Amino acid sequence: MKDREFFLESMHIRHTSPHGNFEIKEHIAFCFTCVSKSIPLEQHITLLLKEIYDFKVMEIAIIMDQTEAMIKYYLHTGSN
Repeated sequence: MKDREFFLESMHIRHTSPHGNFEIKEHIAFCFTCVSKSIPLEQHITLLLKEIYDFKVMEIAIIMDQTEAMIKYYLHTGSN
């Protein structure tokens, strides 16, 4: 299955099945637990704020009291 098709099917399940929605959220939480064990805390927090909570780089910089350049660095190194 192509990535796009898989994504669309996952979103359909998430919106139509309470159990499927729960399973997807649990899987995502598990993935972030694994990620958190492999990257520094600053990178983990930055990725959570950006990818899960949809904050903008400028907003994350304010929240974390960092420069936007540093937030971009955390996002780049944390997602590789």
